[in-house]
Amino acid sequence: MTGEKEQTWKSSLFGCLNNIGFCLFAYLMTEFAEFFIAQKANMMGLGVAVFLMSVCTHSCFCITLILLIANLLNVVKKSSFANIARLLLIIFAILTILSFFIQQLLSTTVRYKIRKKKNIKGSIWTDFLLVTFCGTCSISQHHEEIKDKKTDGKETEHI
Repeated sequence: MTGEKEQTWKSSLFGCLNNIGFCLFAYLMTEFAEFFIAQKANMMGLGVAVFLMSVCTHSCFCITLILLIANLLNVVKKSSFANIARLLLIIFAILTILSFFIQQLLSTTVRYKIRKKKNIKGSIWTDFLLVTFCGTCSISQHHEEIKDKKTDGKETEHI
């Protein structure tokens, strides 16, 4: 691949709206879309890891939100449980941030591997920024990259 000319992505980053069905799927069910992409790109282990970290991130965020609301509404009155609730709030907030960061690193790895396999120009930093701040469009771009049209009109997906 070193002698080959670097390619560009088959679709632009904001070309995600060309396939509105997959774009909505990626937006509403991000974990499943990322798992689907990794599976089709022969990165099953990485797909499972991304899926699990995404579920962990959402779970920790929900628990953090519940504890925060309970703390703000003063549901837990001054007691020994109030201190435990505040401690749990801090722990789950930290877990949310850590699991989100790990999830982004795993998603970046999927994008990086697709980019390297297809010899697409870019850098690991742009991969990270795009996955983090343009996640749905990035996932849709991955989908378009691993999808090929067959001559009989059926679509197949592979790397």
